[in-house]
Amino acid sequence: METDQLFDQNDCRMMSRALQLAAKGFPRATPNPLVGCVLVRGGKILSHGFHRRFGGPHAEIEALRGLRSYTRGATAYVTFEPCSYWGKTPPCVDALIKAGVSKVIAATGDPNSRVRGRGFSLLRRAGIEVMTGCLQKEARSLNLPFETQMSLKRPYVILKAAMTLDGKIADKNGQSKWITSDSARAMSWKIRSIIDAIGVGVGTVVADNPEFSSHGFGRNPLRVIFDPLLRLPGRVRVIQTDHAATIIVTAARHSPRLNELFNKHVELLFVGKNEGGLNLSETMRYLALKGVQTLLIEGGARTHAYFLEQNLVDEVLWFTAPKLIGGAQAKSVISGRGLNLTQAARLTSWNVYRAGADLLIHGTLNPQGLFWTILNKHLQGNHQALSLSQSHPSPRIPQSFVYA
Repeated sequence: METDQLFDQNDCRMMSRALQLAAKGFPRATPNPLVGCVLVRGGKILSHGFHRRFGGPHAEIEALRGLRSYTRGATAYVTFEPCSYWGKTPPCVDALIKAGVSKVIAATGDPNSRVRGRGFSLLRRAGIEVMTGCLQKEARSLNLPFETQMSLKRPYVILKAAMTLDGKIADKNGQSKWITSDSARAMSWKIRSIIDAIGVGVGTVVADNPEFSSHGFGRNPLRVIFDPLLRLPGRVRVIQTDHAATIIVTAARHSPRLNELFNKHVELLFVGKNEGGLNLSETMRYLALKGVQTLLIEGGARTHAYFLEQNLVDEVLWFTAPKLIGGAQAKSVISGRGLNLTQAARLTSWNVYRAGADLLIHGTLNPQGLFWTILNKHLQGNHQALSLSQSHPSPRIPQSFVYA
């Protein structure tokens, strides 16, 4: 529910500052949510803090450090509902109560079932005024992966493809190197550096033999290979290289190749099958339990179809080269059973960027038109947007969002 009208300009300014701080926690704070806190009394900022790393002090604790009695009667602006249970750190609710704050203004609640309103309830029970919903969309956008992990028990899925103008990802001979430009590929490698895991079908691995690394642009994501029949050759780079862990998802529990792969540095995940292929729901639950919050699907056509048909796509990154190749035998970007027009997955908001000679369509399927802030700001900060290409206004995002 949109509740920004309950807050004045100063409230929004303080919450905007808290959101800027929260974004600085990426990626070290994950898989925890990104949270910022600003303490204010008499219209002046006393202190601020953010959750810097997983296992470290939460934003509220960082902001309260060293203030002692100065916090009596202060207002705490927090981007996320304060935690109410012992984890790696004590409950933030207890610290706020002990500090004597008189009011807490929060952007959004915590979808984690261990909290989910309990933090607000405990604060109110202690006589602290609680208001929620200030810059709620911006706060939700920042933590969409965490929200998806907690609410849907799966990672936040981004479908990425590189294709010709007529929707082909390879020519009639199966050749795909290279459809898009050097600039587009470098853009893809940078995006990998902010993602927890890459998912790809075995056909793409066999055809292209990639490493699925960030090519020196940052951290290398976990590699997840979808291989229903366990036909992945042992000589491919994703098995021979160890710069990132690799999980092979398969339904072939009795394959004669199991012994060969057990001797490799890979993890085998056995799941069931359904009409559309592998049971991705099982896979998604497992990845979420491992702490994977973002999953970038990089092909091929059948894997794209699996995720689309099982309603598991949150955002799309569609690189399009100004080329036409045609051919009935040339691979299209999505195969599978297909959807009826009435079932079509519809983008609720989108932007277009220039990537060298190519174009990138960045779209979201979120019902409220929300984009994941970290990815959105990464694209906005590094690439030229085409100003007339946005179909719907993006949620208002505070300026100077940064992450380190």
